[in-house]
Amino acid sequence: AWEWGMPDDDVRALVPALRSALGWLVDHGDSDGDGFIDYVDESGHGLANQGWKDSGDSIQWRTGELAEGPIALCEVQGYAYEAALAGASILERLGEPGSDELRSWAAGLRERFAESFWVETPEGRYPAIALDARKRPVDTLTSNIGHLLGTGILDPAEEHAVAQLLLGP
Repeated sequence: AWEWGMPDDDVRALVPALRSALGWLVDHGDSDGDGFIDYVDESGHGLANQGWKDSGDSIQWRTGELAEGPIALCEVQGYAYEAALAGASILERLGEPGSDELRSWAAGLRERFAESFWVETPEGRYPAIALDARKRPVDTLTSNIGHLLGTGILDPAEEHAVAQLLLGP
């Protein structure tokens, strides 16, 4: 709403909620310290998978074997990257502290993503759907990678390659 003209005073009233959301992202979203936002259903009563595809069998290897959690989904990393940069822009515009730290966190996430998520299969080179509990990239080609487009976590050449793969046979 801020980008489309919401008055700064109205945006400023939302800064505590923004800080809470970004604080969770940066300080609590990574349950195992690997630098990625992840999840695991410890209760056995929640969603087994918490992303674009939330069915119990949606995060699986090319072999059909289910990936073990905690799971770090590719699209969640893209959304987290985009959210951190958007939050930094809002804080900066309002003269609030914290934008440099958010940009640094986002840059680190983007770098870790580039190092950890890419796989090569007979279909081509693309970001894995997720990292599993052992930080292995789950190599199934899925529509989840389409959610990365426009988030900024991929460079333009990578975005083009992902789009071409998703549009291909």
